[in-house]
Amino acid sequence: MRNRVLVLFSGHNDRAVIALCRYFSQCDIPFVIVASGREDLIFKTDWSDRVVICRVDRKLDIGLFKSIRLASNISSPDELIICQTSEYLNQYLLGSSSELSFIGINSFMPDVDGYMKLTNKESSRRIIDSILGLSFPEVMDFKKINTPCVFKPKKNIIDGVVLYPRICFSESEAKDVCQSINKEDWFVETYVNGQSYYLCGYLSRSGFFKSYWQTNLMQQPDGKSIVFAKIGKNPGVNVNKLFQNIYEEGYFGPFMMEVIKGESNNLYFVEINPRFWGPLQLCVDFYPEVLKLFLEDLGFDEVPNLNVNREINYDGGLYSWYFGSRGENIKKYPELMELPLDEIEELLKKNDVYFKSDTIELHGLY
Repeated sequence: MRNRVLVLFSGHNDRAVIALCRYFSQCDIPFVIVASGREDLIFKTDWSDRVVICRVDRKLDIGLFKSIRLASNISSPDELIICQTSEYLNQYLLGSSSELSFIGINSFMPDVDGYMKLTNKESSRRIIDSILGLSFPEVMDFKKINTPCVFKPKKNIIDGVVLYPRICFSESEAKDVCQSINKEDWFVETYVNGQSYYLCGYLSRSGFFKSYWQTNLMQQPDGKSIVFAKIGKNPGVNVNKLFQNIYEEGYFGPFMMEVIKGESNNLYFVEINPRFWGPLQLCVDFYPEVLKLFLEDLGFDEVPNLNVNREINYDGGLYSWYFGSRGENIKKYPELMELPLDEIEELLKKNDVYFKSDTIELHGLY
């Protein structure tokens, strides 16, 4: 049997990286970590001894991966497998797969076309429109923009720069964005208010999938990180049809899709992220079979079944990032009102992704 070792890049998408560290540790799966620098939060966790390299900058090149390979030889792996935790990393892996394979590094990603069709905002909208009967926010002409609205890049990375959607609630904000972007690289949609849901899962190379739903409760402003969420129910998406069709489009791997239930209970498509998502701790705690499928797809044998308690109530099935919830202008979704309002602060603290012995130094501070 080949000796495979997983590689995690920390310093970006930190909470997903922490969840993967926990799951790999619980399953006794060998892994190493590439830290973003000496100040990386990973050094305040129980996995600091897994760090094999500290990066000096954010640049990715074959030299870095040769160094990772060399440093990881302490465990004599036959093959290193890079985990898909950021868009910037993923697109480098896709463009360098041959070079990396030559030195014994793999990522088990789909081909470039299969990935790009899902990750890019404009093309993913077309793909989902052809598969599911979802509603879509109206695309506006740049000369006739009404607020609130969302500016979305057609592609996630342009000229080496990662671009993110920009939400505007006033005409002045929209005008400022218009003046700061190349309009040929962007499109603008109406802003849809309502209840947000994530479909989270893993689609294997053979077309088999495991998934679950996450109901979002609180989010940082401007569409940034989810800071409070719970295990949820399907709001009305044909999941089997979705995964079957994206598999036929050439995709496999981790998958997260956001939909919003708006007025008249219409379900609106928001976006797809074909990589591991921030609130991944919910998966570890309640649906570890999703990550088990991921490991089995990479060729790991005898991945253990972790015991889970799926009794979901107001005090269970929750995820939070407590420090992230402390900021201003936190968006509160309708389903938050189903929780006892006088206990939300305590629920945020006790369900903090960092409120565990392996990351206790980070609790409430990061």
